[in-house]
Amino acid sequence: MRKSRRRQDEPEPIDAILARAGEDRYALRRPAVPFVVWRAAVGPRIADQAVPLSLEGGTLLLRTTSSTWASELSMLSDVIRARLKEHGVEVERIRFRTGRLELPARPVERRATRTIPAPVPLPPPLRREVDGITDEELRAEVARAAAQSLAFSESPRVARGPRSAGTESAPPARTAGADREGPPRNPAGGRGRSR
Repeated sequence: MRKSRRRQDEPEPIDAILARAGEDRYALRRPAVPFVVWRAAVGPRIADQAVPLSLEGGTLLLRTTSSTWASELSMLSDVIRARLKEHGVEVERIRFRTGRLELPARPVERRATRTIPAPVPLPPPLRREVDGITDEELRAEVARAAAQSLAFSESPRVARGPRSAGTESAPPARTAGADREGPPRNPAGGRGRSR
C-alpha cells in the first residue's frame, strides 16, 4: 500500500522533516536505536543510565552504568520492549553490558509547533476606536494587529492570567487587638517560648 503524497502547496513543518531524518542523519555509524526514540520510550531517568549499543536479530544490547542498573532493567525488559514497539522498534530480547556511557552533551529538544489562530472580528467598541484613526494605513495595521492579538487571547493554548488571592489564600490580617490578646513577648523577641 502506497502512502498518499503531500500536496505541493502544503508546506511541511521543519520539525517533521528533522524528526523524520533523525538527529543522527549525518553520523558515520547509525545508533541501534536513535537517542530521541530511546529517551522517549524509556524516559530520561533510564536513558541517563543505559544506552543501546546494537540491535541484531531482535536482540538489543544495552550498556548500563552499573550491574545494579542491568539487574533493574532486566526485570523491566518486558515493559521496555513494549514501549520500544510503540515507537516502531521491534525487540525480542535485551542483553546487558556494564561500562562507562558516552551520552550526547544534551538531549535533543523537540520544539512544539504552535499554530497561528485566524484573526477574529473586532468588538464594536474597539472597532469604533480604530475607525477614529485618520491615517488609513495606520488604521489598517492597528485593526490587523488588534484582530490577531484577540485571536491569541481567545486561543485555548494561551497562558492563564494571574489568579486572584481571594479570601482563602490571603494571610490573616494583623490588628492591634490581635497583638494585645497574644502571649507576652519574651526578652529574645519570641512569644511565650522558653529556651
